[in-house]
Amino acid sequence: MGNVSLCRAAARLLALLGLFGSATAGAAVLGNVDGFYSGEGGHPVLSGWTCESGNPASIQVDVFVDAPYPRGQFVGRFAANAASEPAVAASCGSSGAAHRFAVAIQDRDWVQFGGKPIYAYGVAPGGSAPIGTPGGVVMPGGGIAATCQIQDLASLNQCVANRAQYQVFNFNADVACTGAECCTTAGSGGALLNLDFSAYKVVQGNGHTLSRYAPRAACPAININQSSYVRVSDLAIDEDENVPGCRPEDDCPSVALVSSSDNIDFQGLKVYHGKGYAIYVSGTRVFNFNRSLVADSGIIGLYVGTVVGDFSVPSHYVTVSDSVFTHTRTNGIAFQGVYGDAPGHNLIRGNVLTGNHYKGMWLDPLGREINGGQLYLPNSAHVTVQDNVIGDGFCATCSNTDVWGMELGAEDVVRDLDVSGNYLYNIKGMAFFLNEHGAVDASSSLVSNRVLGVSVFKNFNVAESGNTFSDAVPSLKRNGDANYVIHRSVFNGWHQEANTRNERGAVFESGFGLSSHSRPGADGGPILRCFKNGSAAEDFPSRDRSCEGMGTLHSVLGYSFEAGYVGAQPFYRCRYNQDYFVSWDPGCEGRTNEGLLGYATVR
Repeated sequence: MGNVSLCRAAARLLALLGLFGSATAGAAVLGNVDGFYSGEGGHPVLSGWTCESGNPASIQVDVFVDAPYPRGQFVGRFAANAASEPAVAASCGSSGAAHRFAVAIQDRDWVQFGGKPIYAYGVAPGGSAPIGTPGGVVMPGGGIAATCQIQDLASLNQCVANRAQYQVFNFNADVACTGAECCTTAGSGGALLNLDFSAYKVVQGNGHTLSRYAPRAACPAININQSSYVRVSDLAIDEDENVPGCRPEDDCPSVALVSSSDNIDFQGLKVYHGKGYAIYVSGTRVFNFNRSLVADSGIIGLYVGTVVGDFSVPSHYVTVSDSVFTHTRTNGIAFQGVYGDAPGHNLIRGNVLTGNHYKGMWLDPLGREINGGQLYLPNSAHVTVQDNVIGDGFCATCSNTDVWGMELGAEDVVRDLDVSGNYLYNIKGMAFFLNEHGAVDASSSLVSNRVLGVSVFKNFNVAESGNTFSDAVPSLKRNGDANYVIHRSVFNGWHQEANTRNERGAVFESGFGLSSHSRPGADGGPILRCFKNGSAAEDFPSRDRSCEGMGTLHSVLGYSFEAGYVGAQPFYRCRYNQDYFVSWDPGCEGRTNEGLLGYATVR
């Protein structure tokens, strides 16, 4: 069977213009995805058929990977004009005999998308529709591509200088630099990992760390400008905690800078101690930030919005999911000019935000630091904020020490905002705050959010249902204070992993001091306090935000130090029957050891 591929440049242009297949109204589009077979050279070939009901003419098929349209990455548009059997004609209700397609996956797509689900859409003059199974068909892995191996700073510079020759940049070791050597003259921006004007590139960190030490770097670590289909995965970037953060007027570079690009994918990226905006994304269409982490940033954790100096070029189709944002001086996440065309086109889901906006970076007319929100949406459309955890908000240096869970409006009307299933706790301020002169439109909603230990729920009118607004037992109303110490205590014969000493009359036994934020070299996720049956007497520490299906989340206890941190020792989760406790003893004091929780200091 033959296949006809669309010119790559034209495909990318179509993707940018939003002209490719989507589920649109019109004549019925039918079809099926049969799956993959092995073609020439072992390349996977996607096969199936598609037609327009009652039309004998051949139509086309659009292929997306990793997610359905519009969030998925666009592979291309292909003709469905190969010979098809009578059974297909019968399904199409026509006499047509050329409705099949066979899309041979090219090397660069095979390398980048192997193991990802593929989604197909039949595209006809009268409309388009998805074909095949709703969950897509998984592309086989195993592609071979030109790969540049990185084992030190010299090889990293060499790989980037010759980046046109390579599709994959593979870290085999940690890489470190100091001062001026942390930037390069190759390409714009001087970034070490400069991927401007690039397409179909993969940076595989393999769990390694790129460390940039003092003095402060004068360039981004990653620069992606006017590029398409770039993925950075499983890489940590450490910007040196001993170097102070910047103020907005310092014009410090971001750690990762993405501009005027499409289909950019950050998976498992960890950014520590960024000095300004840790990650800055502007004028970009389809940006994914998944299973990642931003900790201890100087100004903002993740910023996504319009092109600098041109508010007419926003970002579209942005997903931020299953990531951690902690201890950033101002907003953990800011969407300042993020738009979509329908509900769900932009998504903030399953993230943990704690201790952000502990300081003010912008000043009021009297020179006082201004407070704000952990999550900031001054202007946006079609954003879904779902199943996030936002806690421990207090701005010690601000004239108003309140920190809001979500801060909305101020620049334009926030439209089609869906806020559902989130958990907000221990915030000194309002859970959902609308700035003066801001507005949220009538199509927005607050549904099934759980807000505990917060003084005020919201200050604007919007459709709402199923929300919980109260306090926990023991109380989470601590005015945003979080000391990040596990207070091992005993109450009525049961151990507790309490947030405070002598909680509700419990007898304090020992303190396990944790970090306020994720740290390089440590497990970056939070250590959580969960309740069985809603009872503190049946609490247990966990690394799973769903509490392992055994209970409900109460709070974030803190973050582990790394092995080797001064004074830190390993500690464990232990169990005796249904009583859980933490212990320094790997033998769990004669009880059952359920695993290492992390490293803590004696408090």
